[in-house]
Amino acid sequence: MQGRHSNRSTTNEQRGFNLLPWLLLLVIVGVIAVWWKVEQRKPVAEIAVRVPEAQTNQAAMDAERAAKARLEEQRRSFDAQLAQEKAKTEHDKAIDAAKKVYEKWKDAVILAESTPRMSLPAQIARMQDIRREASDLKVPKCLDEAKISLLSGMDKQIKGFFYFLGNEAKVGDKLFAIEFQSSLEDIKAFLVGLGACASGIVVQP
Repeated sequence: MQGRHSNRSTTNEQRGFNLLPWLLLLVIVGVIAVWWKVEQRKPVAEIAVRVPEAQTNQAAMDAERAAKARLEEQRRSFDAQLAQEKAKTEHDKAIDAAKKVYEKWKDAVILAESTPRMSLPAQIARMQDIRREASDLKVPKCLDEAKISLLSGMDKQIKGFFYFLGNEAKVGDKLFAIEFQSSLEDIKAFLVGLGACASGIVVQP
């Protein structure tokens, strides 16, 4: 009896040892299966993280480009405004300079008209100086024609005073009157052009 009991115990122990490798194998297989599932899910999780991150980066880049574009547009607008203000300032200065020269011319003509014939050379020289000053004026395009008219009127009036001074063949007074009358149309054209240029109105020639 004792021998049989001993044999059964040995058999049971052998069976227990035989099952142990299988149990270990099952555990290893289970661990591998779990690991495999985790690894399979990783790329999906990474993609899920990367997509929002990429979208966020793209949105940030778009926002930065939009901000730069706005700044560039503001800079251009500011530069254009400065250029416009500068042009207006230069335009106004040119108009004022033309007005001042004309006022000086009027005063010189009035003085010459009240000057005795023999004392006219000094007054004519003064008028010639003002005429050169008018010729040197830098004017905006809208005042080009008016400037030409002003110079033409000045030339005629200077010529008339020379006729009056010389009084050749006793016709100096008549020739003076002819030149002076003709100059008035030029002076009028200048004043019209000056007023139009100052107010921004385009005058057709």
